[in-house]
Amino acid sequence: MLNKHFHISFKLYDVKYQIDDKMDWSLCVLCQHDSDNLVVPSANSNTAVCGYSQLAKNISAFVDEGLPLPNKITSTLSDLEGDTNVADNLKANKAQWHEGCQAELAPSKLKRALESNAKKKRKKELSNSGDVPSKRTRSSLDASTLLQSCLCLFCNEPGEFRAEYEKKKHPNAQRRMSKVRTDNLDDFIRKAANEMGDVLLLAKLSEGNLFARDACYHLQCMMGFRNRYRAFLASQDNESTTMKDHENSALAETMMHIEERLSKSTNTGIAASIKLSDIRKFYDTSLSRLVGI
Repeated sequence: MLNKHFHISFKLYDVKYQIDDKMDWSLCVLCQHDSDNLVVPSANSNTAVCGYSQLAKNISAFVDEGLPLPNKITSTLSDLEGDTNVADNLKANKAQWHEGCQAELAPSKLKRALESNAKKKRKKELSNSGDVPSKRTRSSLDASTLLQSCLCLFCNEPGEFRAEYEKKKHPNAQRRMSKVRTDNLDDFIRKAANEMGDVLLLAKLSEGNLFARDACYHLQCMMGFRNRYRAFLASQDNESTTMKDHENSALAETMMHIEERLSKSTNTGIAASIKLSDIRKFYDTSLSRLVGI
């Protein structure tokens, strides 16, 4: 009798669990908590803003990368998919959601989740190989190590960041440092170094993205680098302008040479023939003389 009662109680609990576990489409389809301030995609004509297709793509992006849905998303993938797919199932049930829940599935969140997952895998690999670096605090590092880790990208000399710089009564402006904080600055330095052919700087840049490496530089060194690149561009413009002037002068001399040859044929009554190779040779000779080669 006791076993029968226990079996019946278990069955009732199982049925209750299944009923409670059913998706409630009147609530937020993502968190299943409350029905306040819900976005209603079916009432919005701009499907790009909060459409079912976009939400389905964001969910699929997590699934395709092998990542679990964010913790705030309590609905399971099978509930969201239904018997068809996520987009059609959401549309058929006129799903609604909170903007905050939708933001949990944004591409930026996916990127952070991928980065976090990659770090965990790397840490696990190091742990399995027994090559786990010991954790070091800033206080445990000696002064030489700290200075070595923040040498200037351009002059390889140490410096001082803003907090340390402002503490000094007589700070040295030449030692003030900053970090590469954007990818745009990394792109600019690479472009300028390539165009100027700065081999030493290019060797440092080959080690990886400056922003990712927390690369440092003296403010005055960066200013000097920008001025050097500006002067290089100005010299390139001057050389280009000068070369164009030489080419125009050589072309003018060539035209005069052709006219003289034609005038001689008119005076003698004999038809003149000028080879294209002779014209080209005259032009090259004239240009070489003007350039000074």
